[in-house]
Amino acid sequence: MTVALFQEGLPDPLEARELSLAAGDHEIELHATRSEPGRVEYRLELRTRAPDRFAGNNRASAATIVAGPPRVLFVDPEPAQLMAAVAALRERDFEVDVRAPSGMPHDSAQLARYDFVVVSDVPARELRPAGMAAIREYVEALGGGFL
Repeated sequence: MTVALFQEGLPDPLEARELSLAAGDHEIELHATRSEPGRVEYRLELRTRAPDRFAGNNRASAATIVAGPPRVLFVDPEPAQLMAAVAALRERDFEVDVRAPSGMPHDSAQLARYDFVVVSDVPARELRPAGMAAIREYVEALGGGFL
């Protein structure tokens, strides 16, 4: 019999193996690597040489979300002061945005694009109530990281 792992949108299997299995339960480990973020669906097919009375159980599928690199937003009135931290994070494959307080997103949907938000040396009056409410919702409802 042959076991084959397919990825949605690709005609050829990512991995295929010839197996000789006795009756019963078996665990088979197959590997797939995808670096592009987004939803991906995989399908596993088992093909037998002999007729199979239960061919309906020879297929299975599952979907997952592949996360992209972590995204960090820095908000600081003097963004040049953050360049060492930004460089260190980018060196480790983080995506980093740096903004002045005037460029701070004021709704949680915009903040949701980030895994972590750092607000440094910004007076509350510059964030305004809408900005502070967005941060609160981002942390409490969306689980975002904040410093």
